[in-house]
Amino acid sequence: MDARDKNLLLRGGVYYARIEVSGREIRRSLRTGDRRVARGRLKELLEEAGRARAGLKPRAETRTWADAVIRFAELHYPGLSDSTVKRYKVSLRALDPHFGARPIAQLEQSDFSAYAAARMRQGASGATVRRDLTVASLVMVAAKRAGWAKENGALEEMGEISERRDPIRPVPLRTLALVLRQMPRVFADMTRFAARTGCRQDEARTLTWQQLDMQRGTITFTQTKTGIPRVIEATPATMRLLRRQPRRPTTDEVFGPSGGGPFENVSSRFHGVVIRGLQAAGRSQPGADPSVSRAGLAPFRFHDLRHTFCIRWLQRGGDAWALARYVGHARFSTTEGYVRYLVQRAGSKPGSVERAAR
Repeated sequence: MDARDKNLLLRGGVYYARIEVSGREIRRSLRTGDRRVARGRLKELLEEAGRARAGLKPRAETRTWADAVIRFAELHYPGLSDSTVKRYKVSLRALDPHFGARPIAQLEQSDFSAYAAARMRQGASGATVRRDLTVASLVMVAAKRAGWAKENGALEEMGEISERRDPIRPVPLRTLALVLRQMPRVFADMTRFAARTGCRQDEARTLTWQQLDMQRGTITFTQTKTGIPRVIEATPATMRLLRRQPRRPTTDEVFGPSGGGPFENVSSRFHGVVIRGLQAAGRSQPGADPSVSRAGLAPFRFHDLRHTFCIRWLQRGGDAWALARYVGHARFSTTEGYVRYLVQRAGSKPGSVERAAR
């Protein structure tokens, strides 16, 4: 064994630093499976340990993304609401595998651009990536104020992510049914719940038993995008779906893994299931096989279930203003987008949008 590797430990394909401090062995993940990279990070860690023993301040260039996240949390979390902290942590969990042990001073816009591209390949929407980059920018601001970084590449990259609304893409029911067959039962039921209520992903993911009134058949959504709770009347079929969910003694969420808590990484998990569903049907993604789109088997996102609900509501003759209240649109112009979609599909004149919205 190379003498340089005496402080390295390989576990599960990841290298750990193994250092003795005051007679105790301390282990710290180096977040890499590359021995050369691990050696470099170990060297930096040993140098910092030596500076600490000598009573010297850590060098700014050795500060990592993980160090900046800790500083950001210490400075900002105390003044934030629990829901905001929870949302920040979702983005930080997504950012960590890409930046965790990297020196904060070396991060550039190209690094955040690569992150954005990777997230979108996983099926994340432009809005989700922008939220992640917003949190990354706040971490970089904390690092700049500490003197650990000079540039905020995350802020620069945010300007490159389009703020346009995602296109409306209703999901054909037969495509949804095909994908549901590839899902574990509880995850499939959460998907059915979202399709039947038009709720947002986080509203379904964080739904608790306390939000349900089984006798009245109502659901109160509290984790809303606008921050304003809303109450909806559920259909009998939706209430039957909720009643059949197993109660988990360690958690109050209606949907989630057997071990407790809500489902995590829903967007990427959902994307993987959709692709497997298409493959099971003997299809591939658009671009590789044009017949996919013609057959109505194009990949779709969890949020497209909300689009589908809104479109079907209007197709059945439902009132647009009632729809806006039911799904919690902050602006009626959002609801008008669905009316406009149907009008354009029907080849109607532009003036009919206003008549249809009444």
